[in-house]
Amino acid sequence: AFVQLVVMVAGYGLAIAFARRFEPALEARLRGMKVNPPLLRMLAVLLRRLKWIAFVLMLWLGILVIRAATWPRHSYLLTAVASLASAWVVISIVSRIVRNRLFADLVALVAWSVAALSILGLLPQTLDLLDRAAVDLRGFRLSLLLIIKTAIVLTLLIWLANMAARFIESRIRASEDL
Repeated sequence: AFVQLVVMVAGYGLAIAFARRFEPALEARLRGMKVNPPLLRMLAVLLRRLKWIAFVLMLWLGILVIRAATWPRHSYLLTAVASLASAWVVISIVSRIVRNRLFADLVALVAWSVAALSILGLLPQTLDLLDRAAVDLRGFRLSLLLIIKTAIVLTLLIWLANMAARFIESRIRASEDL
């Protein structure tokens, strides 16, 4: 466990050094780019997470080294931390791309909860617990899991419908025949 802790601390230190060295130059280059706004937004989000992306890469590199030098079980803690950090980076990037802050925060919360439970091996028990918390309504079983799944599906459908409506509206406005 001590070696894994050293790898984490060293990886974080190297990630900070890497970000301090390359982030200013990359930011200057990004500011001079003439690309479409969505791509520029995505690149800016990635740049703001450069330290954490480098940290995750350092952790996974440390895992490879430890596994090559010893048994895979000697990297369990480091693997858990690397998996959680990887999930956090991906969720952080995806949630920053979504323009609606409330929806982005909701996506981040749900995704992070599912990722953390899955990485720690607690997702099956949690899903089972949510499914067991149910009431029977005249032959219809209403569980917390069903309510959560329904809320997620409805949210996604409303979001997709909103995107489709905006796309159709932009096409109608762009049409010269109307």
